[in-house]
Amino acid sequence: MGYHFEGLLGKEKSLKAFQNLHPECQIVNLHQDLFVIPFVEEKIQKTDSINSEIKKISQLDKIAYLEACFHGGRGYQNAELYENGLCRVFKDDRNAFNKILKIFEVYAKWFKDEFDTVNFGRHRKTEDWLNSEEIYQKNL
Repeated sequence: MGYHFEGLLGKEKSLKAFQNLHPECQIVNLHQDLFVIPFVEEKIQKTDSINSEIKKISQLDKIAYLEACFHGGRGYQNAELYENGLCRVFKDDRNAFNKILKIFEVYAKWFKDEFDTVNFGRHRKTEDWLNSEEIYQKNL
């Protein structure tokens, strides 16, 4: 079974700022006060202009771009943390998601890592996040 995710992670304030620039995006509740904006090709793709927007938004609060693709135990995780207009890259790091989640003050619980603590694996494909019941209600 495979896993694929691409999108933004952050608090409400920063993701709402991004959504104001891209109203076609949907914010999905991940865990407590953390949210994601899934990047689905039909709606949005990461480009240089998106990077510039994320850097500007990071002046408000930190925001992260995450991507992962796994199939049959092989794959990759990449992450970019944007904070105060600067970008820190976690490339080809099998713990990129966990490192980012720790920065957002998520701590592993009861024999789980941070990824499992927030149940990031509840959807196996990025598109499935948009068909979930966790869509942020303030969007409506």
